[in-house]
Amino acid sequence: MRFRLAGYFFVIAVLVASLAGCAPTYPKEKLKESIIRLCKNEYNIDVKVRTIGKTVAIYMPLDDLMDFTFSLTPSATEKLNDVIMSVTRVVLSTDANYDFYCIIAHDVRVPEIQVIIIKYVDDVKRVFLGDISRGEFGKRMIIDMRLNPQSQKERSIKEVFQKMGLDPKWQDQVMNDFFRSEPAGLGDIGYWNGRFYIKDITLPEFLAEEIVDRVKIEFREDKALASGFTLKAIKGAYHALPDKPYFKIEFTAAPHDL
Repeated sequence: MRFRLAGYFFVIAVLVASLAGCAPTYPKEKLKESIIRLCKNEYNIDVKVRTIGKTVAIYMPLDDLMDFTFSLTPSATEKLNDVIMSVTRVVLSTDANYDFYCIIAHDVRVPEIQVIIIKYVDDVKRVFLGDISRGEFGKRMIIDMRLNPQSQKERSIKEVFQKMGLDPKWQDQVMNDFFRSEPAGLGDIGYWNGRFYIKDITLPEFLAEEIVDRVKIEFREDKALASGFTLKAIKGAYHALPDKPYFKIEFTAAPHDL
């Protein structure tokens, strides 16, 4: 699932002007409002924006995100690209210092399923300056469609509440106190019931997810691997030990004949 890149000349012009020392088009004090206004005024798309640390998160509900095969519809793809372009314009011409932006989309008909797109701002700058190819840039972003982790958690907890016979007036309080917290990892990012579940994304954890994606690509595109093995499961993590930090990639693969 990859998205086209549009408006190169506009963004390059904005970036060059920014590097030349001109005043920022989108001051950091109005960054969130700028993204919301651009999406609404130019594309008639309503979004919500939250920032945390050096990460910008954008939520966009759609009424046509997926078709009956659970693939993105052409209309949803176009709207996602419109929002991506709006966010890109802002983060490349602001005096705010952000490293990542994350777009969260879900289908209002099936809010439990979400699409997550995470991009590293330095990579965005490099592709617009021609320092990396579009193909390489496509491999340097995280694009994932999955069940909303918070919705799964709350469904399970509510089932426990029912078994315990917890008074309904206390259920929401307990949920807020113990089960609605900032995500621990990128796999927990999402938006649920009017609330962002977003973290300040770090480069090491982003790279760990990139490594996972590239392993998946190798299993799809390498003829020897694809003809002989199936990738059953894979996960990556970065462990920031003070004396010896390292990446850990765990995967399970099996021959086709097993």
